[in-house]
Amino acid sequence: MKILNPRSLPEAFVLAVQPKEGYVPNPNRIGVTSLIAPPHVRSLQREHDGEIEVEVEDMTWLIMGRSVHSLLEENSPKDVVAEQKIVFSFEGFDIVAVIDTYKGDVLQDFKVTSVYSFLLGEKAEWIQQLNIYAWMLKKVKDIDIKTLQIIAILRDFMPRKAKLDKNYPQKPLIAVDVPIWSIEKTEEFVRGRINAHKNNLPCTPEDRWARPTTFAVKAPNVKTAKKVCATMEEAEKWIAANPKGASFFVEVRPGEDVRCDTYCNVSQWCEYYKNKKKEETNGEEKEENNG
Repeated sequence: MKILNPRSLPEAFVLAVQPKEGYVPNPNRIGVTSLIAPPHVRSLQREHDGEIEVEVEDMTWLIMGRSVHSLLEENSPKDVVAEQKIVFSFEGFDIVAVIDTYKGDVLQDFKVTSVYSFLLGEKAEWIQQLNIYAWMLKKVKDIDIKTLQIIAILRDFMPRKAKLDKNYPQKPLIAVDVPIWSIEKTEEFVRGRINAHKNNLPCTPEDRWARPTTFAVKAPNVKTAKKVCATMEEAEKWIAANPKGASFFVEVRPGEDVRCDTYCNVSQWCEYYKNKKKEETNGEEKEENNG
């Protein structure tokens, strides 16, 4: 992967995220975050590693995350294990974990995230990641973890909103307990993820962060929708049943694959994404011709 710096930002930013010189992806060695991520993305990243180009500004949150981890490693008390790397061989893969901190039976992971993500609740990926860490500590070091915590650092926290809205996070640094799985459940989950990577399974709608097409019932000159429906039929029925329905209209809000469109650095080589963009282009051309 090549880190680009077209706007000549300080070179330290580039060096902070630059892959190690001579690094070659190993198909049988996988980090925990890659294990829970889509297999097809990892496969394309390995295949096109030398062709992937990313502008350093697009790695801002990664840089922030790494700076937080460095600070913790340097300042953790002596009785806290910080930034420990462990490797466990399982089902033909070397699984690699770098655990932020643990002390006794409490394991914590630090996330630089947005208030919006925090308000959505626990991410499935966070629960999976921390439980795999606990499972690996048991397997490698015979340590029984009883408590899992996310320490959320809210990068866009606004104190004024905290004062006005009791449902808004009240502080920019918050500890959240994460549900802990049994060792058996975690091992079964890991086995399933390894099988998915071995078979290079295609991305699911959940992997793509897919949002379906919706149909918004709106009134003229009003920005917010009266109702958002899953189908045109549902929207039309709602309008027909409403006394003021004659003035309403339906706005089609096209679905999207958020990860593919915005966050995937290998979408240009993905057959699903290329076909999707081709269909969208054909659809636009048909609309222009009909117009």
